[in-house]
Amino acid sequence: MKLFRSSFVAGASAAFAAVPLVGSAQTVTNLKVILFPGLATWTLWVGQQQGFYDKERLAVAITPTPGSVYQFQHLSAGEFDFAFTAFDNLVAYDEGQGEVALPQPADFVCVVGGDSGFLTLYTRPEIRSFEDLRGKQLVVDAINTGYSFILRKILAQKGLGNNDYTLVPVGNTGARMEKMLSGPDYVAGLLTPPLDAVADARGLRPLARATDALGGHYEANCAMASKAWLAKNGDVMTRFIRAHIASNTWLMTPANRDAAVRILIENAKTTPQAAADMYTKMMDPVTGFTPKARIDVPGIQTVLDLRTQYGVPKKTMGPPSKYYDDRYYRAASR
Repeated sequence: MKLFRSSFVAGASAAFAAVPLVGSAQTVTNLKVILFPGLATWTLWVGQQQGFYDKERLAVAITPTPGSVYQFQHLSAGEFDFAFTAFDNLVAYDEGQGEVALPQPADFVCVVGGDSGFLTLYTRPEIRSFEDLRGKQLVVDAINTGYSFILRKILAQKGLGNNDYTLVPVGNTGARMEKMLSGPDYVAGLLTPPLDAVADARGLRPLARATDALGGHYEANCAMASKAWLAKNGDVMTRFIRAHIASNTWLMTPANRDAAVRILIENAKTTPQAAADMYTKMMDPVTGFTPKARIDVPGIQTVLDLRTQYGVPKKTMGPPSKYYDDRYYRAASR
């Protein structure tokens, strides 16, 4: 399959800059969302192009983030309204285990679910087994975040302890892939669609799927906001979630497959074959999108167990209910 280098990220960055026109004569609410480029963005493109945001009188501007540190610094500073991010990131900052200090106190909660992350451990072609990773450098977004914990869990299950390898923080999926392709110093990292297809085309090798190591449940991507913002914008959040559920349902309806693939091709500037492959991954009942973007409470517990095991400084995490607020989802579902 022929794919242009980092075509999804390049195409997505161009598409993110556009804010749709809303035809309603009623007052329109502008929303600024920051997220990681990837399949999660597909649902938002559907919301824009199928009119689900128009119906809720919303104009949604989407900005890609280079990494979790940038995302939380700028979200905390009020430059964005809310974010799509790894659920573990909000737990980390709420519990004082984030990578950096934030401009405002961390009071984040999840309001919408997403997926289990589509995470696959990729390696350079010379790596043929887990034992080949011993003594090597592996790339991550940041050291003290959930995807790093997943990587450590996978390696531990294969007999590699924390001192048997070095984790190097480099940023988002695109940055991790490019670092692995830059030379033999960085040999492995977790990648997500659609860049896993680019990695395949450029010679990187899949070694393990994250969900196999986690028992099937993991709340990876979610929408989250600060409690302070939600207290002032509860109705706006409810309207966004209603549109998001509609977008998710439309996207996951098999009759809409061809139209959904076209939306991905147009916005991500990817090939028809790559877009079709991504749709198949998205529809996987175990690793694909969560129907109606529900919050996966068992998946949240998996996140908390990993953070209790690997997070620094050490502490026991609260119950799942501490980190999500489903009032807006329930209101939107009505």
